[in-house]
Amino acid sequence: MAFIRPKNIHDKLVTSVLAKQPTPSPGCYKQCGRRNCLCCKAANTSSSFISSVTKQNYTIYSNSNCKTENSIYILTCDTCGIQYVGETMDKFNIRLNNHRSWYKTNKNCPLTRHLRSTKHSFDNVTFQIIEVNTEWDTTARRRRENFWIHQLHTLEPDGLNEKDEKRYRKDKE
Repeated sequence: MAFIRPKNIHDKLVTSVLAKQPTPSPGCYKQCGRRNCLCCKAANTSSSFISSVTKQNYTIYSNSNCKTENSIYILTCDTCGIQYVGETMDKFNIRLNNHRSWYKTNKNCPLTRHLRSTKHSFDNVTFQIIEVNTEWDTTARRRRENFWIHQLHTLEPDGLNEKDEKRYRKDKE
């Protein structure tokens, strides 16, 4: 005959089995449906992206569209595969239109210099919004941009990002 102790309050309140965390599902870019939306025409709507340097594949978990704010994005020159990582607090279509305007006015910036020096066209540039977080402040968003720049190896000469964004570290502010 064996003695079985009755359940005490600890047994009733604490479980030894951890609850399973739900696996996040891949996000996607949804086009706005306007026929003349230049932003949506340049969108790569895949739920994943590949670093052109490391060849590593990444899943996108954020849903986005041309009006998405507070995001990290990747621009890819489809002609040669070189990439640029950027961030914006504005609606993404405004940010992409800035890049397009800088190309048309020949502003001295990494993407424009690349496209002009290689005779590639802005029409061959696609983008993906790779991360979105409405809670980010400027410092947090720039830290995530810096993370992706290093993760994807987009600093020159491998990519189009010009400098190491160490200025975004909290201890440097």
